Amino acid sequence: MRKVEKNDKGFSLVEVLIVILIMTIITSLALISYSVVSSARISNAGKNLQSVISEARTQSMAKGTNAGKLTLTMENGNLYAQVGDVATASKEEISSGRMQIYYVTNDYSSTTGLQISDGDVLEISFNTDGTVRKIDDTGAAINVPTNFLFENSSRRMQVVLYLETGKCRTGLY
Repeated sequence: MRKVEKNDKGFSLVEVLIVILIMTIITSLALISYSVVSSARISNAGKNLQSVISEARTQSMAKGTNAGKLTLTMENGNLYAQVGDVATASKEEISSGRMQIYYVTNDYSSTTGLQISDGDVLEISFNTDGTVRKIDDTGAAINVPTNFLFENSSRRMQVVLYLETGKCRTGLY
């Protein structure tokens, strides 16, 4: 009689399949978590901008046009806002990196525009009645950013500023 040797080296097919299943579940959860965090970042950026625009409008109505001047600057991939005099106003972070930010001037319908890059400065001023200033002190027309788009690979958040009222709205799409 021959003696049958038992081979205990390696893993069985069932063990390998169980490990692959567990790895697939963990990877899926990680991707879902990343997507949720990414969407939250985009949403927060839009809401932060909407809040700062509202604050600037309120300051203009209460204290005059210069008190509510909104200055947006891009530095190291982060968007910052200052309400009032740039020399004395504190910077508030609107968004941190890992997203592209676009704007369109005086056009509500367009969703493509100029990308905001490091060093760019955008200004929005409000009249004392809360409407957006479209003409400067010399009578020249001002190109006002009316449409902002925060975007990453999977989400977009749009902030629309209405010139006639000074109010804005946000929406994910």
